[in-house]
Amino acid sequence: ASDSSSMEYAEDGTVKVKIPAVSQDGAVENLADFMTGVRDVRNADMQAAAESIYNFLDNISDANDLMRCLEDFEKTGNGQIILDYNILKSILTDDQAAKFFAAAHSNGVKIIAAAKDGAMTESEAKSKAQELYKAGFDGYFYKETKEKRTNDAVSIYDFALASKVDAGFVEEFTNSQSLIEKMRETRGAKILINSEVVKAINNDRSMPDKTNFIAVLKGVVLLGALNKDVNTEEFVRGAAYGLKYDLIPEMKGLSDKEIALALQAKSAADIVKMMDISETHPIALRLSMISSGVKDAQKAETLQKAYLESIAERTLVSRAVAGAIVNKTLEKALGKTLMINALTGNTAESEITADAFKEQIKQTLTGVKKKDYDAAYTTALQNGLIAKVNSLAEAAFTNKDAAALATIAELIPAIADVRFNFKMDKKTNGGFDKKMIESLLSAA
Repeated sequence: ASDSSSMEYAEDGTVKVKIPAVSQDGAVENLADFMTGVRDVRNADMQAAAESIYNFLDNISDANDLMRCLEDFEKTGNGQIILDYNILKSILTDDQAAKFFAAAHSNGVKIIAAAKDGAMTESEAKSKAQELYKAGFDGYFYKETKEKRTNDAVSIYDFALASKVDAGFVEEFTNSQSLIEKMRETRGAKILINSEVVKAINNDRSMPDKTNFIAVLKGVVLLGALNKDVNTEEFVRGAAYGLKYDLIPEMKGLSDKEIALALQAKSAADIVKMMDISETHPIALRLSMISSGVKDAQKAETLQKAYLESIAERTLVSRAVAGAIVNKTLEKALGKTLMINALTGNTAESEITADAFKEQIKQTLTGVKKKDYDAAYTTALQNGLIAKVNSLAEAAFTNKDAAALATIAELIPAIADVRFNFKMDKKTNGGFDKKMIESLLSAA
């Protein structure tokens, strides 16, 4: 990466850049490329920032409360919900719950299971894991201590990636400025209590502050609030997956295995050379952002390698899938799978072919009216894929089980929702299919 340029986020979320030295003849062209690269980095970082915010939907006792909370979430949410699983069970039938999760998953919204007063204990969560992923949840929220809502060892476990992130509650904020301060003080993923966000927004009658609140939670100000997090491993991996898919290097002439081995053996600088990208490419700019923002050279190299590993996972994904996978978690699970398979030379057979899996899904739809069949099939297929990946992830990623890895590599490319022009933005992040939800909850 070039050290002649650098970028960072100011406290208000604006990008501060050091313009690279450019030759006399190519100055304008290079500068235009550089600024395009900066925008691409910021957009990818915005996606990573959104993924680090979770909204805990509290104070729900019936379908009307849930509808109200989802309306709040649409205004302030960033694509991740934490919800008491007992509440859903009491409000919705199994069929309605399946449609509820489908409405979330079709827009990339993740739903994490919790207990009523917050996190479950780790043992409680593990004992319920199978029930939760079969229901449609994407993970669970737990802590090692029993105290209600403490920040000690609070974690979010992601079923599809068989991994956890540390998290903390963002509390005691009264306006947009104190919200930013509290977010900066909270380590790891940030958990916002829905009732507290709504209360703080309604307490301040001034329209500018209400607008500022939304800007902090869903706009560029979020990058300012999280500017201490942007050079952490979790964040840079999210940023790599947030980059537009047509910016991912092809690494032509290199096999999957050669790429995987290079990531283990070579330095970040050598891997960049293998990617064959310009100095104004967003990948090069993001690497220089890490090197200028992290003083410890060894730590900077580790972060750069983590970022490049996630970029290379996406290179492998691009060889398996034509287009952008809408569900980012499925894309990450596939990237992780293909990288392990490349390293181990996995030749195991999938537990089930994609065609046989689709047939299994069709068997569950007997009795569905013809006019409703296509929509019901799409919903059941995507929900079924997520549930299947969730059920295989621990065996695949923790135990490196060859058949589980082969099954994920078979099913996601063949079944996941893929679009050529899809990008997550603040409109799709946190969005539900509103008509589906309204009809669903009015029937509950």
